[in-house]
Amino acid sequence: MFALTEMNYVWKSTNEGNMWTRQNFPHMEDVTQPGNRKGIKSVLPSSNPNIIYFGGWNGYLWFTKDMGINYQFVNTGYYLNDYYVHPTRSDWLLADVGYEEFWNHRESYTDRVLYLSQDSGLHWRMIDSYISQYSWANAGLNGIPEETVWVLGCTTKSGDQHRKSVYELELKHSVDFLATTIDHPLEHIIFMLVSNHNIYLAQKEDSSANMKLLVSVDDGEIFNQAKFPNPGLEQQQYQILDDTEGSVFINIQHETSTWGHLYSSEQLGSEYEMSLPYNRREKANDGTMRAEFKRIDGLEGIYFGNILDNEGEGSPLSRVTFDKGGNWEPIPLAYNNDGTHVSCSGTDCKLHLHGMRKSSTGSSNADTYGPIHSNAHAIGLILATGNVGDFLQSTLDTVYTYFSRDAGWTWYEVMKGSHVYEFSDFGSILTMASNTDATNYVWYSWNQGSSFTNCSFTTNPIEVLNIITEPSSKSASFVLHGYTNGSRQGYIVHLDFSLYHERPCDDSDYEMWYPSDPINTGSYKCLMGETTAYKRRKRNNECYNGREYEPSVSSTPCPCFREDYECDYCFELQNGNCTFIPNCQNYTAGPPPGCVGSYNVSQGYRLISGTKCNINDPNSLNLLPKQQPCGTSPQNDDDDHGKKGLSGGVVALIVLLVLGVIAGAIGGAVYYLQKKHDWDIKEWILSFRPGSGSQFMHMSGENTAFDDDLLEERDAEPLDDNAIEKTLSETKFDPFEDITV
Repeated sequence: MFALTEMNYVWKSTNEGNMWTRQNFPHMEDVTQPGNRKGIKSVLPSSNPNIIYFGGWNGYLWFTKDMGINYQFVNTGYYLNDYYVHPTRSDWLLADVGYEEFWNHRESYTDRVLYLSQDSGLHWRMIDSYISQYSWANAGLNGIPEETVWVLGCTTKSGDQHRKSVYELELKHSVDFLATTIDHPLEHIIFMLVSNHNIYLAQKEDSSANMKLLVSVDDGEIFNQAKFPNPGLEQQQYQILDDTEGSVFINIQHETSTWGHLYSSEQLGSEYEMSLPYNRREKANDGTMRAEFKRIDGLEGIYFGNILDNEGEGSPLSRVTFDKGGNWEPIPLAYNNDGTHVSCSGTDCKLHLHGMRKSSTGSSNADTYGPIHSNAHAIGLILATGNVGDFLQSTLDTVYTYFSRDAGWTWYEVMKGSHVYEFSDFGSILTMASNTDATNYVWYSWNQGSSFTNCSFTTNPIEVLNIITEPSSKSASFVLHGYTNGSRQGYIVHLDFSLYHERPCDDSDYEMWYPSDPINTGSYKCLMGETTAYKRRKRNNECYNGREYEPSVSSTPCPCFREDYECDYCFELQNGNCTFIPNCQNYTAGPPPGCVGSYNVSQGYRLISGTKCNINDPNSLNLLPKQQPCGTSPQNDDDDHGKKGLSGGVVALIVLLVLGVIAGAIGGAVYYLQKKHDWDIKEWILSFRPGSGSQFMHMSGENTAFDDDLLEERDAEPLDDNAIEKTLSETKFDPFEDITV
């Protein structure tokens, strides 16, 4: 585990954060970096866990090939500030002067130049100039040549790049480090966004605010224009919120920055339907407007989102979906731990949650209050902050911390105030600390929030930024980090529960849990088309799973129910049915040109991307397109569209359940490594996919087309100084001793 402080020092721990040593890099004191800056500005992991790069300013680089036992210094000889490691070749890097340096010191640079190294930075060569964005994309993966590079750059390579227009850009990629290039006949591409799954392009043809979105799901072989059902709405900005489950969730700003409509796509990412209107956008702690949207880790299809009622003019309300946006529901009123509902004086009492926004600087939570937090290794368990009432309130006195163990439908109020929190030992240990007031203690629970015990970890309160654990969540230890409010002195606190609770769990301590869509009940318990059984510890059985514990999972497909469908393109949900949208853009009612034999006619529905339901099961509801002879046209009246298959005795025999499971990768797809790097290597590894080197860079002061939403779960904020404190012995909790650094 590595920690990068605001003072640009690097610290290392080899025992899960219990002991730390400051790293001594060769020639660190000998080199003079611009502005009298010293130290490390960025840390870059690679596909090889032993190889890590440490970037300084303007061409100074260090790397280790043995996880920090030895370091090598490199003076690249070029003014390089941003480095991007190849996805599979740990010794290959792309680098350039960096966006901030280029624009803040424009008198020093005519253009941005792209450099390549194939020997860990020891030697470099220029491969392109006048670049705006670049990326390894998925080079070396999925059969893509390792030498692949994508570039969005100027059409002419002369003059001052600072004065060039966004309309003077061209998209190209190469499979031989740009010795030759494959040009794409796409005009007016102004921004590029590369994820683990797709490539997104923003196209802007005139000086209006309107743009178009192009998407490729095959690593750039084909780009399809994204089709949205409402042609009258301008597309002013895109937030790609999630594409980890086979479809794309995107928030589009149409009018005001305070909300955008949330759309979901089919598997190709080209045809979108309205999923959640008036999805709230709120200012994050970095000043950007961020959509309030959250995916739950470890279970497919479960998302949270906040909306503004009264068509974007009213109060914020929270919603949850268990069928990947097909249906969004209010969150029921929370319970006390004794099973009674919490007190609420509103007229329409529901639970409303904070913590859905992310910061472009890399923080997973851009809210003032604690995030919605889940962990793929603590299946079904969620912690969040919010309030009960008619709407989401923002004052601290209304905020409570809530816990769910059924993936977000049933919630328990466990503590007053806002907190940061983490699970470990597969969810058997829960730890939290206040994140709104300086504190000198943490709360911990062995019974999933039924009761808590507090533990003092210092005599002087600190401002807590976050609590994390190692990626697999098998450990019984946590790392807390924060700072003192007055001096901004940074702290790292190690919390070890490994010897606190000695009894290991036995078979009687476990139960089988079947996640399902809670809106529906019946003989089937399905989520995204599957019945899945998880073996997990009972809530109030206080025992320790241990590192050797392996959760058992078994699944079988379900019949296809209504909840396995969403509205097809050019249809929208009205009164429970998918209804045709008159004058929908790019909709063809009749047979396609050159039709032979028959063609497919939509019934208004399509299967949700990722559902595993069995359409051939005799109990399945089949709402797939029907074949129509080429010589005839389908009826287009609104009454028929979207209602076939939903009437009479068919529905009466169907149990409307949903679901899908599959433990998602922690962090999901992360689009870009940001300028402000997170402090510990575990979080970097989770949040940074090597090779995603393109940045959101503009050429003439235009607003960015993409406001990227990072998809990792919990990023730690950078430490605020260079002081480290060790706390908590392995056997008992004692006040810790200060270490002078």
